[in-house]
Amino acid sequence: MSKKINTNIQTLHCHTTTSDGEMSHLEILDFAEKLGISTVAFTDHDSVPNKKTITLLNKNHKTKWIIGIEISSGLPKELKNQKHDLFHIVGLFVNPLNKNLLKHCKKVKEARIIRMQKTIKNLNKLNFKITEKECIKIADDGVVGRPHIAKILLSKKYNHKIIEKYKRKMEMDAKKDKQLLVKYNKMIVQGFKHYLFDLFLTSDSYIPNIYVDINYIVDMDKSVQLIRDAGGLAILAHYSSVKDKINYKMFEQIIKHNRLDGAETIYALWTHKTIQKKEYAKDEKFVAKIIKKYNKIASGGVDAHKKQDFLDFINSNNYAKQTTGMIEKIIKQANIDLKWSSLKNIKKSVSNFQDL
Repeated sequence: MSKKINTNIQTLHCHTTTSDGEMSHLEILDFAEKLGISTVAFTDHDSVPNKKTITLLNKNHKTKWIIGIEISSGLPKELKNQKHDLFHIVGLFVNPLNKNLLKHCKKVKEARIIRMQKTIKNLNKLNFKITEKECIKIADDGVVGRPHIAKILLSKKYNHKIIEKYKRKMEMDAKKDKQLLVKYNKMIVQGFKHYLFDLFLTSDSYIPNIYVDINYIVDMDKSVQLIRDAGGLAILAHYSSVKDKINYKMFEQIIKHNRLDGAETIYALWTHKTIQKKEYAKDEKFVAKIIKKYNKIASGGVDAHKKQDFLDFINSNNYAKQTTGMIEKIIKQANIDLKWSSLKNIKKSVSNFQDL
């Protein structure tokens, strides 16, 4: 176990087994407490905690929690003719009882199952060994995502041979294509576990027609409205993942015209050992500058999915310290209702909760 640090560090973005995380809500709170993390926001993909989980959360715990969500959003409506699969909006302090939000979550859950089924059929055509049943089982009752598909594929050594086959093919093709070479080099730096995404599981993957878009998606403004109507703050997650569509100028206009409540200004810890470190650091500084200029919400932390993510976070002491007091500033700035958090004595009312 890493040494405990005595500082008010926070992470306002993390995932549980409700979506593609490896730990439950309570396991995260227990682990965060051991590491000295003061506050965590549960921001699962297109899903909120169910009735049982909320009841369990409503017990005293040293590490404070916030109910949130991470909506897989479409692009701004002016970019409707373009596709992108990594435009994510985090909602903080959302009401998990909100009917429209629950309706959205249900539709996305159904759409992700359809996407998973089609993606598996495409993977099977390349002779990968994976089944729909395995994906449903590993996701349990949560939202099925590409990380579940990747985990199953990587668990079978037979599949590794296929991955290596297409990795070598990409390497050969990259010798004749400068743009592909840049993409290939980034993939290699990220490591074997990430090959699947660059090779097969993204909208611009090396092997086309494997990845499948979700058949239900709402644009940015509608996603933001869903969060706001549920009482939450709409925060753009990890800007760098969408800057190929939304450049610096467009991002500033979106913030200026109040189409988002803020953005993550701390999110790129995972790049610190990669060739993308300087690029992402530049993006973080730009986002922070724009957020400050228009007096919007600055959020962030570590987009945690497993224990190692939390450990990396606290062991990068200078990076983690940048989150000190972040939630306190947000509360003061936004005057948000804290009901769906443990940041004050909240009324524990879940009797009308509708499970997804």
